Amino acid sequence: MVTEEGRQVSFAPSLLECDRCMASFPGNAFLIGRPVYVLSTGVELPVQKELGWCHQCQGTAAIEDLDPAKLEQELQDSRNRRLASESELKDRLRVLFRRPRSDIESLNKIERTLAQTIVLQTSRHNDPRCLTCGSQDVLALPSITADLSGRPVNTGFVHPGCIGRLWHSFSPDMRLMMTPKRVAYDAQGRRLSDDMQSVPA
Repeated sequence: MVTEEGRQVSFAPSLLECDRCMASFPGNAFLIGRPVYVLSTGVELPVQKELGWCHQCQGTAAIEDLDPAKLEQELQDSRNRRLASESELKDRLRVLFRRPRSDIESLNKIERTLAQTIVLQTSRHNDPRCLTCGSQDVLALPSITADLSGRPVNTGFVHPGCIGRLWHSFSPDMRLMMTPKRVAYDAQGRRLSDDMQSVPA
């Protein structure tokens, strides 16, 4: 989920509940935000995140997703869109109708950011961290396909410290509003002070 700082986001809140001890934990609320890596050069890159379990927090949390496969596919898709746009632009120029290049420039910027983020992910030698406490004692939760009616869905994830399973549910008729906040981390996933500055990637 991509969010921008200062712009409110509306979402249906989700919950994970253990079918044995009945403990409950927040779901997608953790994924709303704008965590960024701030490199030593000041360049800012988006943190890829997913819902996981943090043993230090003893509950669900947003954790780093360091698998570059998704970004590599996104990068290839962006390149294909740019090439198609460039081809279309050339065709239009042949009939003296110039289309603005803003779309191509935007795709170029997206590609640079994706490529830099992939390099960062593949150069990491430490495990993903919890974006709340920084612990590396984390587990990624399985991908969850929500029941649109709101009925609970068994995630198959065993509640740590309990033999129960976590069930995912959400309230389709309820909406919450949140304002994403920028949170800065270094290239190793350690949280930085809130006053860190950045420059465009």
